Amino acid sequence: MMTTNNKLFILLVTILVSIMATTAEVTPVYVNIGFTAQQDEMRVSWYTVNNSTAGVVRYSNQSMELDLAAGATASASSSSTEYGEFPGWFGFVNTAVMSGLAPLTQYFYQVGDASADVWSPVFNFTTGAGATVFKPFAFSVYGDMGGGNYMLNVDSLITNSDRFDWILHVGDIAYADYSNSSSNKGIRSGMLGNMTVWNDFMTSITPFSAHQSYMTCIGNHDAFLNKSAYTTTWIMPSESPLITWYAFDYNGVHFVSMSTENDYAPGSEQYVWLENHLQQFRASNPNTWLIVYGHRPFYCTTVINWCMGTNNLALYEAMDPLMMKYNVDIFIAGHTHAYERSFPVYDKVVAGTFAEPKATVYISVGVGGNWEGLDPLFNVDKPHWADYRKTELGYGILNVVNETTIHWQFIQQSDDTAVMDQFTLIKGTF
Repeated sequence: MMTTNNKLFILLVTILVSIMATTAEVTPVYVNIGFTAQQDEMRVSWYTVNNSTAGVVRYSNQSMELDLAAGATASASSSSTEYGEFPGWFGFVNTAVMSGLAPLTQYFYQVGDASADVWSPVFNFTTGAGATVFKPFAFSVYGDMGGGNYMLNVDSLITNSDRFDWILHVGDIAYADYSNSSSNKGIRSGMLGNMTVWNDFMTSITPFSAHQSYMTCIGNHDAFLNKSAYTTTWIMPSESPLITWYAFDYNGVHFVSMSTENDYAPGSEQYVWLENHLQQFRASNPNTWLIVYGHRPFYCTTVINWCMGTNNLALYEAMDPLMMKYNVDIFIAGHTHAYERSFPVYDKVVAGTFAEPKATVYISVGVGGNWEGLDPLFNVDKPHWADYRKTELGYGILNVVNETTIHWQFIQQSDDTAVMDQFTLIKGTF
């Protein structure tokens, strides 16, 4: 016969187990930060299994050994979006904005649940100089990473993280429309996506995405669930959470992200926004570096359907004139699983040199490592506008040296100190 004491003991254990389970289910699983449209802000997002009703980020510019509880100078409550509306997906993405940040300052932060007193480790990041204040910087860039050999790139990025200030992933993030089961690796899992693949990838990049802004654009492998998994997870500084094109400034350089997975035809919502934005920016900033990126390239020579024939003709006809008209210095893309770059080119004709460019330079760097593998073949008849082509896993580092000089390097994954290709671009006006 169960005594009163036994009943109380069982009740206490049940309560403790329940508390522990609840605590575990609001523990941050992965964390990523990203720029907003405001120079004194940084957005942080994190995933929890259950709704973190008291989710918060606390932050300080003072170093804290263990946590920020005693020394946080500021905090911000989070909002959350549930994955539950997606078949086969569950959990919540929490997001908050750290504001009032001083330029060129290191900050320390934690995310977690104040009620449950559950917190992530202490992470840190360093703010930029501002929108119009120029300061040299570098960023790492790659596309098409997830599954396959991508962890080798992750390891290399962690090793080389002191060489760049933030990261740009030009689409096809995680390849979560593929299965990761041992018997079905590399098999498409359909338009509902695979949450395990998504979360595994997000966790794998946390060692740098929690310390350096991780900026993205949407790719074709991110468009499952009607793009909802992407827009819920990656909250970029767009004019609306559901819009996948945006712009931001960093250290006196202007960046514009377009979506090749939405309508970009002349007259479309995106095209009108893009042309208006480029026009307004160039009118007041005629000599500022301007870098545009999107997932799919329109100058590429790999033997894949997109790059062959007329598959990319609509993108070429819509974007090539805009890049020239508004003096876009560099266009970066992925999609093709090879590395290649052009000379300065407009209308498929070389225009000037890297020392005196008269048109945009195009770079494709979709070689982050993924289920589908590399694209080893290039068009045998190499166009005169194509400068360097190589099929090799790796990533680029774009170093903005000063207001008139950019230095680009392509780093080979198999040797993270090996520079496979590089060039120096002098600011041109065209």
